Amino acid sequence: MLLLHHLKLPLLPLLPLRGCAGELGLSQPGSPGTKELTKQVRDKVVEKYEAGLGYNKISRALNISLSTIKSIIRKWKEYGTTANLPRGCRPPKLKSRTRRK
Repeated sequence: MLLLHHLKLPLLPLLPLRGCAGELGLSQPGSPGTKELTKQVRDKVVEKYEAGLGYNKISRALNISLSTIKSIIRKWKEYGTTANLPRGCRPPKLKSRTRRK
C-alpha cells in the first residue's frame, strides 16, 4: 500500500471496469448502497395496487420508499411486467472474440 506523505491516506488499487454496472453486480451506476428489489417484492407492490391500496399505504406496508412504489407501478403500467428491464450501457471497446485472443 502506498501512502500519500502529506495526507497520510492509503491508496487503494483501482479495479478495471468492464461492461455495465449490472455486469459488475452493482444495482445502478453511482449508487453502490442501493439494491434492486426482488421480483416477488415488485409483484407484491402491483398486487396491493390492484387491490385498491394507494401509494402511501403500499409504501408503509412494505417499508419501501414512495418514489420506488411509484416507479414500480409506472413501469408495470407501461411495460406490463415487473421484471428488471435491461439497461443501456457503453458498448465494449473490444469484441469478445478479440478479447479471447
